[in-house]
Amino acid sequence: MQSTKYGEVLVLIDWDNLFICLQERFGAEMRLENRIQALIEWIKSDIGEIWREWGFVFAPDYLTIIHRDIFVRNNLRLMICPKKQIGEMQMDTVDETLIWFGEAMLNHPEIGFICLVSGDADYVKFLEKAKKAGVKIALAPPTINSLSRDLVGYANINPKTGKKIILRLDTLFERSNM
Repeated sequence: MQSTKYGEVLVLIDWDNLFICLQERFGAEMRLENRIQALIEWIKSDIGEIWREWGFVFAPDYLTIIHRDIFVRNNLRLMICPKKQIGEMQMDTVDETLIWFGEAMLNHPEIGFICLVSGDADYVKFLEKAKKAGVKIALAPPTINSLSRDLVGYANINPKTGKKIILRLDTLFERSNM
């Protein structure tokens, strides 16, 4: 395992975004665990060592029950994001919880890179803060349609390829013949 010169990689997964986008694209054939394993291998080979060997999954409770075994087998730490009641409506807290945790980790001395597994534009301000803190950024959106154009500019350039460090999870098996 190689570590980047910038520090270790903090992996932040918006499970709601990941699961819903891949299910819309592939249905039951989404090969979810295989994609997670390929993502982890990509991070280790192309970016660097994953911080403390853990990735962090932010998910609403109803999705965690279904996928808990995948998290455990792949060394992913679960952060349950319960719905909050606002009047008559229940609001999702995945994005705000992931942002809160990510911002708290920006000044950790071992963190030099963030791999955000989402394409949601709600993360723009968080990525701005990460850039200002000197933390490098990789993006792993589930699909091309889920990747907000607003996020693309925050991905760092891979010095080996000269391209943005972005891995679309819907293309993993096309590229690697897995």
